[in-house]
Amino acid sequence: MAKTYQLIVVGFIGFLTLTSIQTQAALTPNADGDFVASADKAPFVSSSTPKLCAAIRGNGGHLMAHFGGLAQITESFGLVDGISGGSSAAVSVFFYESMIANPVLWNCGDHRCTEEEVRPRLTLMLKSIMGGVAATIDMGGGKALTDKFKKSGAPDGEMGEMMNFLKDGFQNPGGGPLRRRIIQRIADRMMSGKLADFEETPLGRLINDNHRASLRNFGLHMPPHRRWEILLAAQGLDFNTEDVSLFFREGVLDYDHLVNIMGRVGDFYSNRGPINPKMWSTLFSKNCVEASKNITWEEMVKSPVGASCARVFDQSYKNYMRNTQGGYQPTRLNEPVGYYLNTLVSDSVILGEGVKKYNRAYQQYRQLVEQGPCCSNYRTGYPKFRSAMAQIPFQLNFMEEVRFGYWGRNSALREVEKGTSSRKDDMKSSLFMNLGTQSWKYILRRSPAEPGLSKLVPMGKDMYSSGGWSDLHPIPVLKDIGCEKVVYISRTNTVDSEYGQGIVHLFNIPADVNDKLYNINNPDSSSSKALKAADAVLCSNWNAYTAVDFTNHFRSSYTSPVATQDPEFQGKARRLLNEPLPGCVAP
Repeated sequence: MAKTYQLIVVGFIGFLTLTSIQTQAALTPNADGDFVASADKAPFVSSSTPKLCAAIRGNGGHLMAHFGGLAQITESFGLVDGISGGSSAAVSVFFYESMIANPVLWNCGDHRCTEEEVRPRLTLMLKSIMGGVAATIDMGGGKALTDKFKKSGAPDGEMGEMMNFLKDGFQNPGGGPLRRRIIQRIADRMMSGKLADFEETPLGRLINDNHRASLRNFGLHMPPHRRWEILLAAQGLDFNTEDVSLFFREGVLDYDHLVNIMGRVGDFYSNRGPINPKMWSTLFSKNCVEASKNITWEEMVKSPVGASCARVFDQSYKNYMRNTQGGYQPTRLNEPVGYYLNTLVSDSVILGEGVKKYNRAYQQYRQLVEQGPCCSNYRTGYPKFRSAMAQIPFQLNFMEEVRFGYWGRNSALREVEKGTSSRKDDMKSSLFMNLGTQSWKYILRRSPAEPGLSKLVPMGKDMYSSGGWSDLHPIPVLKDIGCEKVVYISRTNTVDSEYGQGIVHLFNIPADVNDKLYNINNPDSSSSKALKAADAVLCSNWNAYTAVDFTNHFRSSYTSPVATQDPEFQGKARRLLNEPLPGCVAP
């Protein structure tokens, strides 16, 4: 459950069918078929070739590292005018694009800010993400609540009681029938009261409606298999690689609610809604910008000036999040990807016969949850329950039924289509799929909603999204759209992605295909080729920190050494990588 809380904070940072972008009356495509904001709404928008681009590696709950990396890039190298990412990085890309959309960022009094004037302001915005995390934790109950979730594996306390209920249900006390009935009625009332209180908490409002309905309707009498399904969902991205239930079970979080929170944060950073009208101009003042240079948010608040700037942000953020609860509808979610700068977001797609296979397997899964095998005892029944799940047939033909899709501007996707078709010896390029332009609401309901956090999400009748794990190094696609320089925000690790390896294993990937896609020790794999295409790599160590260590996630990327052979980057980098670490330097 620690991961659950982590995801709630990420949700700060952390339905289905949306009207197509083309039918939104307020938006009109240009000659290239792209939806791009007019210059009066977005001074930075340009259809010209991007100069400096950032490729962001998705990293689950280590999301804060993305903003540390972007802060280092804008502070040391320049303004990012092209960006790509998938999985959790889709959220980071959305927030970055929202910051670019803030008109106050570009207002320097009597003139429109130059790039050099904008860079320190934007860097401070990126650092302020950590101020938002601190404010979110404070509103949710502060450090004591964080500590409780860190210890959520402990067998005592409220979380332990919940885990025991999900395992074993309510155990009737001994004694006669009348005594048992009376005690059970009292327990039922207590359970109903606790559930009602729980549903009014920030955590309760984020729980998936299907799980809340089961708790509410069944109470103490919830069938064991439904309890165990919630127990599985609470594990998040921790998965048994032989258990295909990962693709079918509802996640513990309500993704619609979570996306709405992301949208509210996007609106906050783009200066929309009930926000303090002086907040951003105060934060962009010379004093605040100077107080933040070359240090993190946590270091900035130690100075009197920095603390004053942080208090203005903290109060404004808290008031904004309180004032936008309920019926507030974020407007950023309805805007198309790439509206403010050239943006690409990745996603994996199941199509063809794979859709039929998934639908059949999903029906078997639901039958198992509703009418699972005997018995209700956790110690003896739960292993049988998991074993039965492992027997659900779901074997995809990876090369025929899985594609690696990208959303973005139509003109950019046409260039990616040309680039991928020309890379005949690159496995990842051969799986390219053009997903067109969609709204951010549509995209955020899919790319970050990976198996373990959500069941597969439909994309019309003929496809399913299985999340953005498929391309965690989107450097070549940025080169395709003409980026002059690409900086990759990554980390060192001995395998490309433990999570991705588990997914493709369940997707029945052939060993030779896996080697050509993801083997970081194979110099000819897609992963290695992508690394070689980067002009610079921020080599973080974010995996070294625990799930809720947000401060070090940010710091690990903000202060990370840079792997590069580019003389310009070598001259501007604060620190260079002096050894070829795996995941940061190709073999």
